[in-house]
Amino acid sequence: HYTTNFAVGEPLDGAAVGRVIASRADGLPVGTAVRHRLGWREYAVVAAPEARVVDETLGALPTWLGALGQTGFTAWVGLVRIAALRPGDRVFVSGAAGAVGSIAGQLATRLGASLVVGSEGVRVADGRLELPCLLGGELAVLADQHLCHRLCALGRVSVAFGGRDDGALHEDVPRARE
Repeated sequence: HYTTNFAVGEPLDGAAVGRVIASRADGLPVGTAVRHRLGWREYAVVAAPEARVVDETLGALPTWLGALGQTGFTAWVGLVRIAALRPGDRVFVSGAAGAVGSIAGQLATRLGASLVVGSEGVRVADGRLELPCLLGGELAVLADQHLCHRLCALGRVSVAFGGRDDGALHEDVPRARE
């Protein structure tokens, strides 16, 4: 658990972004866009070392709470640092409808994956799962987790991205790059 429980009447815990409206700190002039961990609120008094300047040329302030924040960093580390994604890899994303999974699918496509396969446990009325606008690129979406495991075991997926509960799936993937 990376955040505290919510308390009635208190600000929501977690990362927040805003603009400096008053400052006595060098390097944080009025108007600077910053991110901090003091929660969501109208105003926050933030110690200078706890404020991280964000570069708005990379994305609008809200983006620093998602794709350019912890969510995007988690997806990037998983794909680039841990899985060592290479152009042409075939990527399976477990939990593709979630915050990190949706970013992981988009990032895999941008990093050159030849195929992105997403899975999520929610089904629409006709029994199929549809996420094509969520992941983009060449996309196949599978709602059947057992089929996903079989694809990995057969070497059809070279990178699997998922949560800690996907251990059996991740055991199958190394065979895909051999």
